[in-house]
Amino acid sequence: MLDSKALRNRIREIVKHIWMNEIRQDYDNSLLIGEDTFKNALYYHLRKYLKYEFEVENIRVYTEYYIRDAKAKADLFIGYLNPETIKGFEETREWYNIKEAVEPLAIFELKYKNYFKAHKDFISDFIKVKEKYEKSDELPKCDYYIAHISECNLEKLLFVDKAHKKNFFITELAAMWDNKNEEMIWDFH
Repeated sequence: MLDSKALRNRIREIVKHIWMNEIRQDYDNSLLIGEDTFKNALYYHLRKYLKYEFEVENIRVYTEYYIRDAKAKADLFIGYLNPETIKGFEETREWYNIKEAVEPLAIFELKYKNYFKAHKDFISDFIKVKEKYEKSDELPKCDYYIAHISECNLEKLLFVDKAHKKNFFITELAAMWDNKNEEMIWDFH
């Protein structure tokens, strides 16, 4: 039986580790050159670090996952593939409904920008989470990650207030260029 809360906590710790170590190293090694390579790298690292959960817990990671009720696409989506629901689809041969067997655990919105005022794009992802995902009946217990890399100096690194509510966390993962020290700053909360 899936323990959703424990799994979401594990995912949260893995994501923080990936952000501060793997994505940061990928950036330093010039493997990230835009939002798509950023998404690909995060997808790869999630698959690698959640290997056990993929095999034992039926966890999956999807890109550009459309959430019908929210009328929005998530850049990355981690979900639990419910074997009982799949079994029902096998019996009725309704494989086209496989998406209905995915129970959400985490949604990621990603931005990679290299111009001043990029913070407006980061804030738009937060608004998307607040106005679409949080209000969606499809996402009863799900965590949200707003991740952004800015290759220019911004007024501040973190834009989202730390948010923890009964059914979800909002975690911001942020990186920005610091003109004063001539280096990227990485953080999360």
